Amino acid sequence: DVSSFGGFFYIIAFSFIMQGFLFVSGYFSKNVDKCRLGAAKNFLLPYILLMPVMFVVRLGVFGDAKFDLLSPSHALWFLLVLFVYRFMIKDLEKVPGILILSAGLLLASSRAEAGTASMARVAVTHDGDTIVLDNGRLHVRIEADGTVSSIVDQRTNRELVPAGTRLGRYEMLKDEPFHWDAWDIQRDAFLTANALSEASIASVDETANGGAVVHAVTRAKGVEIRTGIVLRPGSATLDFTADVDWHAVEQFLKVDMPVTVQAVNAQYECQYGLVERPINKNTRSDDAKFESCTHRFVRIADADYAAAVVNASTYGSDVSPIHADAAHGTGRGTMVRLSLLSAPLYPDPRTDQGAHSFAWSLVADADMNAVLDEAARLNSPVIGELPDMAPLVSLADATGVIVLDWIKLADDGSSDLIVRLYEAAGGNATATLRLDAALSDAKAGVREVNLMEEPELDAELPRALAGDEPMPADGAVVSLAPFQLATLRIRR
Repeated sequence: DVSSFGGFFYIIAFSFIMQGFLFVSGYFSKNVDKCRLGAAKNFLLPYILLMPVMFVVRLGVFGDAKFDLLSPSHALWFLLVLFVYRFMIKDLEKVPGILILSAGLLLASSRAEAGTASMARVAVTHDGDTIVLDNGRLHVRIEADGTVSSIVDQRTNRELVPAGTRLGRYEMLKDEPFHWDAWDIQRDAFLTANALSEASIASVDETANGGAVVHAVTRAKGVEIRTGIVLRPGSATLDFTADVDWHAVEQFLKVDMPVTVQAVNAQYECQYGLVERPINKNTRSDDAKFESCTHRFVRIADADYAAAVVNASTYGSDVSPIHADAAHGTGRGTMVRLSLLSAPLYPDPRTDQGAHSFAWSLVADADMNAVLDEAARLNSPVIGELPDMAPLVSLADATGVIVLDWIKLADDGSSDLIVRLYEAAGGNATATLRLDAALSDAKAGVREVNLMEEPELDAELPRALAGDEPMPADGAVVSLAPFQLATLRIRR
């Protein structure tokens, strides 16, 4: 901050410190023959001796330190740079045009670093009370109440939020079912939805990876919701988190996620497949499907574009068409509303009272592979302190949408590996099985087994492998029919 004397002095000093370092280093390095002879004794040895000292000092002062000879601590980089400089100067002076070459490399690296830095961060701008986020893929406009009024997929130049709607707006519905207070959802409750209007943006911060997060607070009687809206660098996904302090009574909390995609049916994930539910309710049977089990995602797709809402901690939602209304400025699309919390009085009058945390995301240009990737990212915890190792089994040359769901040891204690795969999109899929070097060197064999890990297979079910007998595992071709799941047993 140049407004203070200390800040002004700091800027002036650091404007010349590197130039001064180079001048002094060059002045005392005029005798290039002696430079190399004394480089180790005068610079490398003191560096090696002082590094443990700085490690102990940092550990004592901050309680945290990392010892790495290749990562100089504080000002010790001077010694390491001087050692390298003096050791190599005799060879460097023989390079023709070394000054011009050095200047060119410096300029190129500076431009590359600047370009990388700009791409690695989300741009945040303020337009009055509105906040605009841009990561080069998504252009997001967040209003003063913390709701999203616009998301533009810049790759396709497509607006994702229908006019007149807001993404991330919370709604409260009456929760008074005729029977089974804690289990049922009454259809008529959907007619009682009221948006929570007491909301505002609290702050805007930068994340550790260069992303941006907008914090908003929403309040109603007995409810406080702290929402985080996160845009990651280069991502086609807008992430939401919500910490809810819930003390409502006989109320039902939903969050709006409208998209500009129109379709007849919505695709809901189920285990090893998809279930379609009607968006337009044309029959009594359709109307009865007003709330659906969402599992990890719901996807809305038309002929050339798709959007998906992926969630980590809530598994119910409803979908309905948004009809264009020029008088009210509303555009066409589909309303997706995730169900977050309810407040029944029976059998437990304090059901779900207290603190809750939720996470969900909007995926733009949501082909099935992208949706599955985001669903896995949002639902799979990151476990630290594990060894960094190559996967034991992987898939290569895949066509279609084939998922390697899990790998585990066989239940019978044989140390065989059990691999579960499935086709996720409703089409045919193939892939080549690849094993880690330790397994492939052991000439591991593979055969298809049933869900109980036994070799007896139903004759009427399709096969993933060509043949029922064991075959070499590495390079084995797996072929799956629509929504087929397969269990493979790999014997080492």
